[in-house]
Amino acid sequence: MVNKIRGLFVTLAQVLKYASKTGQILASNETIENRMAVCRSCGFLMGSRCEHCGCNMPIKVGLFAAVCPIGKWDIQI
Repeated sequence: MVNKIRGLFVTLAQVLKYASKTGQILASNETIENRMAVCRSCGFLMGSRCEHCGCNMPIKVGLFAAVCPIGKWDIQI
């Protein structure tokens, strides 16, 4: 549980840090679709939540600076 909470804060910190530098918060529709396709094929996705990081994936995939903690997404930033 602690790791999931830590994962949420790491994602939030990444998004805020990148947004403060660039002003970009939201990912493109193409990036969102690509990330969700990867998540749908991953064993950690349970419903809409990632069991590894604890994030709600329909929200996380839309954040430009968010990353998959196990490296399944192509780096977008």
